[in-house]
Amino acid sequence: MTENINRLAWFAAALTIIAWAFVPRLVEARPIYFPKIPVIDTTLLPPAGPVDTATPDASSG
Repeated sequence: MTENINRLAWFAAALTIIAWAFVPRLVEARPIYFPKIPVIDTTLLPPAGPVDTATPDASSG
C-alpha cells in the first residue's frame, strides 16, 4: 500500500513540475478573446404630448 502511495506522490510531483514549466507558455501563446458586445442601433422616439387621463365613463354614454 505504501509503495502505491509513493508512486502516486512521485507521479504527482513530476506532473506538477511539467505543468509548472509548460502551462504558462501555453497561456501566453493563446490569449482568450471574449465575444464583442453587439452594437444596437437605437432611434429616439419623438417627444410625447400631454397625456389625456380624463376618459369618458362607459356608463355616461
